[in-house]
Amino acid sequence: KDEKLACEWYRKAAEQGSAQAQCYLGRSYEEGTGVDKDVKQAFEWYLKSAEQGFAQAQCWLGCLYEQGIGVKKDEDIAFEWYLKSAEQGYAHAQCNVGTQYARKGVEFQKEAFEWFKKSAEQGYVVGQFNLGTCLYTGKGVDVDKECGRPKRVQDDAGTMI
Repeated sequence: KDEKLACEWYRKAAEQGSAQAQCYLGRSYEEGTGVDKDVKQAFEWYLKSAEQGFAQAQCWLGCLYEQGIGVKKDEDIAFEWYLKSAEQGYAHAQCNVGTQYARKGVEFQKEAFEWFKKSAEQGYVVGQFNLGTCLYTGKGVDVDKECGRPKRVQDDAGTMI
């Protein structure tokens, strides 16, 4: 295992435009793995990758914006990056989009539920927990007026959840 050498190769590929290498080099800078920790460099490499449409980098860039790491905190820009990633099917970003909607209030709970469901169906643990919480509390789901409990819904395979 040689993380420093790995980063040297990531850099070579990143400088030639590889979105995946740019993303992984950004992650290395964010974590200080194989290179000195540098959140500004992490931001720059994530941005290059995200602008090429690499879903993982879009999500991680959203995280930097949401938390204000290496960039001024901006939840609106974070949401935009999460959404770009989520629309490509990246489960972590789908969960983050759900979380952003859930924070916006009651009128956005259905959107939150739908994004948690997409994330959960891909096996993303946090998405599964959040979906379970929505079902448990009835947030974002239709409530059966007769029993006062959330109506059961089907996943994409037709299984009742």
